[in-house]
Amino acid sequence: NDSVQKQARLGYEFEHRFDDMWTLRHNLRYLDLTTATRDVTTSGLLPDGHTITRYALGQDESIRGLTSDLQLQARFETGPLRHKALFGFDYAYSDWKQIRNFGGAPSIDYLNPIYGIATNLRLAPITNQRQQLDQPGFYLQDQMSLDRWTLVLSGRHDSVNMTTDNHLNLTRQKQTDDAYSGRIGLIYNF
Repeated sequence: NDSVQKQARLGYEFEHRFDDMWTLRHNLRYLDLTTATRDVTTSGLLPDGHTITRYALGQDESIRGLTSDLQLQARFETGPLRHKALFGFDYAYSDWKQIRNFGGAPSIDYLNPIYGIATNLRLAPITNQRQQLDQPGFYLQDQMSLDRWTLVLSGRHDSVNMTTDNHLNLTRQKQTDDAYSGRIGLIYNF
C-alpha cells in the first residue's frame, strides 16, 4: 500500500481604509492538491479459514481551486442609528479530476504468506472523470445599532454551475442552480 499527497496553498488578505466611512477588503486563496494511492486490500476469507482473497485499487486525484471575496464596507449614521453596511462579491472555482483503477490481486494464506506476488497487477479503469465548479455570489448586509440593540438585515444571490465529464462513457452532465436568500437578526449586547 502506498499513498502520496502533495498540496500547496497560496493566498492573501488585503484591506484598505479610505476614510472613516469606507473600507475595501479582498481575500484570495489558491489551492493545488494531488493524491496518488495504490492499495491491495482484503475482500474475504475462503472456507479453509486461512486464505484471504484480495483486490487492488489505484487512484489518482487532483484538485485546483480559487476562492475570492471582495467587499466594500461603509460606516455611517442616520439619526440615532449607527450603520455598518457591507456590499460584496465572492467567487469559487474548482477543477477536480479522478482516475480509479480496479482489479483482482492474488490470494494470500495468512498462516503461510508468500510476499511480493502482488506487484505487477493489471487494473482496469472504473472511474475517469473531471468536475468543474463555478460559483459566484453577491451579498449585502446592514448592521444597525441603537444603544445595546443591533438589527442585522442581509440578502444574497448565489449561482452554481457544475460540469461533470465522464471520460469512460464519454458523457457530460451539466447542472446550474441559483437562489436568493435573506437573513434577519435582532441582538441585545449585554
